Amino acid sequence: MATVGNIVIYRPKEGRENDLLELVKKHWPAVRAAGLATNEPARVWRASDKRSGKISFVERFYWVDEAASSKAHHDAKVQAIWGPMDEVLEDMTILAIEEVSGHPPAKRKAPARKAKRAPAKRAAAARAKKVAPRSRAKKTAAAKRPAARKAVRRSAPRKKARR
Repeated sequence: MATVGNIVIYRPKEGRENDLLELVKKHWPAVRAAGLATNEPARVWRASDKRSGKISFVERFYWVDEAASSKAHHDAKVQAIWGPMDEVLEDMTILAIEEVSGHPPAKRKAPARKAKRAPAKRAAAARAKKVAPRSRAKKTAAAKRPAARKAVRRSAPRKKARR
């Protein structure tokens, strides 16, 4: 039993965009409740025609099988959505989609980011990574070096080069 990809392009009547969008948002939950759509939630986009500026809504979802769209015509919950759509739709295009073989695959999902560690865990991790601590003599010598350099630089006046 293979799923069937579906893209629907809804074009609302003038001034009825919001009414149509509310119905489109209810569409997938209705077909899912009827057992006709897969568990993958529908994706909905608002699109505007670059030339005319007209708004459309694009919905992508998957039917559970080839017969599901026909069964939807006999389901009362689905018809409760489809019926009012006729009043707000100027046009609708229904596309059955399938992936093209040989085409580069979609981008891989980015790996999940690691959760930020709590400060105590960060400190413990930092301590675990440390190698042998420096000796006290090395620490004090290293701490004195930058200060000594700064003092020398401040006290020695710069001489201008003569030409």
